[in-house]
Amino acid sequence: MKLVQREQVFFGYRTLKTAIGAAVAIFIAQWLNLDFFAAAAIITVLCIRGTKKGSLRKAWELFVASMTGLFFAVVIFEVLGYHPLSLAVLIVLFIPALLKFKSH
Repeated sequence: MKLVQREQVFFGYRTLKTAIGAAVAIFIAQWLNLDFFAAAAIITVLCIRGTKKGSLRKAWELFVASMTGLFFAVVIFEVLGYHPLSLAVLIVLFIPALLKFKSH
């Protein structure tokens, strides 16, 4: 009796889901005439998780981080100006704020 060995799959479901998601994200970003449409694919790749719930959770975390960063950046750059020191202040305040949000 011969044992038949299954062929190994070259890529899995998550890889396929990531590839399709990145392509769709680029398509939508180009359709909306957004600059830097490749960023849509990068964000999609960062958000894809093993489950739909996990992907949505990660997307929400990135959205909150982006909005928080935007708020901090507007305030800091408008108050301190556009200087390297302003960027340092932004990072020093932004990262602990995100960690505080994540702990709750």
